Amino acid sequence: MPLPSSATRPGPRSCRWRAAAALVVGVALPCGTSPTGSAAPVRAAVEVVPFEGAGVRGALVGVTADGVNLDGREAPIALDGVREVRFSTTAAGSAPPSAPTDGTPLLRAVLRGDEIVRGRLVRADDLGVEIAPPGLEPVRLVFDVLRRLEADGPGRDPCAEPGREHPPREGSDVAYTRAGDAFAGTLEGATAEGVVIDGDGTKRTVRWADLEVLHVDEPALPAATGRVAELETRGGSRLPSTSAVCDGSAWTLRTRSGLDVKVPVAATDVVRFAGGRFVHASALPFTAEFTPYYADDVVDASYLKVWFGARVDRTSKGCPLTVAGTTYRHGIAVHAKSAVRLPLGRRFVRFHGRVGIDDEALEAKDGPRGDVTARVLADGREVWSSGGSVKGGEPARAVGPLDVTGVDTLTLEVDFGGGRHVMDRADWVDLVLELPR
Repeated sequence: MPLPSSATRPGPRSCRWRAAAALVVGVALPCGTSPTGSAAPVRAAVEVVPFEGAGVRGALVGVTADGVNLDGREAPIALDGVREVRFSTTAAGSAPPSAPTDGTPLLRAVLRGDEIVRGRLVRADDLGVEIAPPGLEPVRLVFDVLRRLEADGPGRDPCAEPGREHPPREGSDVAYTRAGDAFAGTLEGATAEGVVIDGDGTKRTVRWADLEVLHVDEPALPAATGRVAELETRGGSRLPSTSAVCDGSAWTLRTRSGLDVKVPVAATDVVRFAGGRFVHASALPFTAEFTPYYADDVVDASYLKVWFGARVDRTSKGCPLTVAGTTYRHGIAVHAKSAVRLPLGRRFVRFHGRVGIDDEALEAKDGPRGDVTARVLADGREVWSSGGSVKGGEPARAVGPLDVTGVDTLTLEVDFGGGRHVMDRADWVDLVLELPR
């Protein structure tokens, strides 16, 4: 879909203009073609990880609506049973963004459908920005599909959350600088120098070198329904998509924001599937309670919630969920004593996952911490228990599979163990709910 030119741009953002958008990613040398130009296919080595059971390794032929096709297998592996497809780390691909020698800014763009595009700024204008992810052709992003632009760079702290530390403002675009200043108003566009904000009739350019985060006043899309394939590139871009097919050399995607994406297999790190017969429990609108070990009327409850309340897919510090060195994409981070209530609504038949102490507990100055007990309740009835302490440094403990047929509410509880109640930070990870066949 072509982008509108500046001559046809429909008015300023204050009029809520809507520009058509397309996102096309490619490489100079098509995957599946040898460097000599021959058409001999070079099939990627992958591991297909099911929701249950052992993974299957092989050479990727392609992915269709019917499933994942591997070389030598007569039938595809149905997508309904696939958790993710992992690509060999030895495959040639792109690395995370590295600092350009010419000082060109590195950016991390977050789109309305939670897509993430990381790379070098190529150009900017009234409509949007063009970003070149590592090893890929430039990506054109109009402002109407953006929610946030963040400064990026080599060695970026995986726990850094500039968008959370510098929050958006309702009804306004806002740019934060590295010095901590905030400039709110209407985003007029961008130039080679920086982003242009019109605040009360005064235009100000926040230079790229000074920009920490830009919030664009665009709403997030509603929660996804149906199957979603989330592709993560070796360069750190992440693309949740409602349609994903692969011919063995490249992926053709339609992202949640409605953008058309083409990603070569050589640049692919992992593709995750959900939303068919299996649903991530952490995607449900759960409620949670935190009860501190020491009751203290002096400490504000809202403060405790920020530091110890349940959080989806990241710890309270903003770090990825990591247990005994293994990082998990999906889950719920809590702190003892906690109770997470999942509204199943009698829709599901099975539940399984894992629980463990997040590796943040290993950072304690006087040695590893974290010691909890855990259990699962189905409508108030205990259906699983850890049977003792879950301690820091131990691999995540398997939970289930549990029969949840007819269950209205599933409760995940974490209580104090035998330690001194320090760093009792537990992660419920890989929580999967299965719908009836």
